[in-house]
Amino acid sequence: MKERERRSEIEKLALPGKIEKWRQGEYVPFGYYGQDVPTMLRLNKDGTEIETSLGARFPIEHGRLALRIIRRVMDTKQGYVQNGHTIHLGNYSLDRIEIDGTVHAGCHVVKWGEIERLIPQLESVTETP
Repeated sequence: MKERERRSEIEKLALPGKIEKWRQGEYVPFGYYGQDVPTMLRLNKDGTEIETSLGARFPIEHGRLALRIIRRVMDTKQGYVQNGHTIHLGNYSLDRIEIDGTVHAGCHVVKWGEIERLIPQLESVTETP
């Protein structure tokens, strides 16, 4: 058990560097579903897709639509739960949005702070007609 604990501590120390590398576009394995890492978002290299740290990808246009809906939920303080109308994120669907901006989509839970961090990048990429 001591060896496992020691390896766990070493992994925790390496985590900030791994996160930074992932944010810069590198492939970085975070272990079993990144259990100690909150779900992160980034744009792919050509700016056409949003990628999650769990390996999902979806078009940037879907992300922009979802952002408008998330902001509406936060403004109105009325959560969203999928109810027959599907909000698509590529091949995935948005299950729930909490009033604090936390998004649930399948096994992904993305906090508002992570979404907010991506907004400047979303705005810097020109929309496709």
